[in-house]
Amino acid sequence: MLQVADAVAAEKGIDRETVLDAMEQAIQHAGKRKYGQDHDIRADIDRTSGDIKLMRYIEVADPVENSTTQISIEEARDRNPDAQVGDFLIDALPPIDFGRIAAQTAKQVIVQKVREAERERQYKEYKDRIGEVINGLVKRVEYGNVVVDLGRAEALLRRDELLPRESFRRGDRVRGYIQQGIDEGATLVTGGVEPPEGLDTGYFVRPTVFADVTKDMTIAQEEIFGPVLVIMPYDDEDEAYDIAESTQYGLAGGVQSADQERALAFARRMRAGQIDVNGGSYNLLAPFGGYKQSGVGAEKGRWGLEEFTVVKSIQLPA
Repeated sequence: MLQVADAVAAEKGIDRETVLDAMEQAIQHAGKRKYGQDHDIRADIDRTSGDIKLMRYIEVADPVENSTTQISIEEARDRNPDAQVGDFLIDALPPIDFGRIAAQTAKQVIVQKVREAERERQYKEYKDRIGEVINGLVKRVEYGNVVVDLGRAEALLRRDELLPRESFRRGDRVRGYIQQGIDEGATLVTGGVEPPEGLDTGYFVRPTVFADVTKDMTIAQEEIFGPVLVIMPYDDEDEAYDIAESTQYGLAGGVQSADQERALAFARRMRAGQIDVNGGSYNLLAPFGGYKQSGVGAEKGRWGLEEFTVVKSIQLPA
């Protein structure tokens, strides 16, 4: 649990405590669904061990106005002779057995809280920078508006704010990544920002290979979605894994080895939604989705169909 919180905090650039609070709220929400929305259910994750506690709080009151969340002073002192009005009696509850629906609900709560924290972080980062010129990469053009990648945030350059006769074409984004790789000190082995020879019109980018790339470089961190390859050497499997995990994305990956079982073991360690081992062919029936900032959920297979299902619960009297 703590490792997951650390990973999410690092990926989203938010505080670890914020992620743990979101997890506690998700567990608390699931507890209320199981034991009743009227109960005061609280969850606690131990910040050292990662142990999860689910508890029901009952307030000592005189008089009792809500029998679900309150208990009289007389009853409370039967359980705790030192109880006073305003105190809480705490009942430990068994751990939640997350079913599919409960797990999906918990995931939605966590994702929503993390998104709120991410938006708050972005607001604080840019609220005092009005009038400042910043650089970014063009990601896409939507209805004449340009979406710009600022690294840990996206900006929108509206069509009415563009310079006269200024335009952005498909491929500009990929060429921008190539130029940034050159600017950050990577060695251009082949390719470059110029269009392929003889193809001055159209949306073409030269296949490009970089060497001397470090993990902190943009071309090693971002999803370029273009014919750009980076070469990064490693000494052992742990270093290779560290390189693969250093990016905030996890859509797809690949492993090549003369020992297929060894390659398969390494593929199981990787946090990516689609991993090809020794050039394995694409399986159209397999679920497809990403890890980390490459998305939540999956397409195809049973996992894809579950996104479109609606579940109804009917309760009958005993």
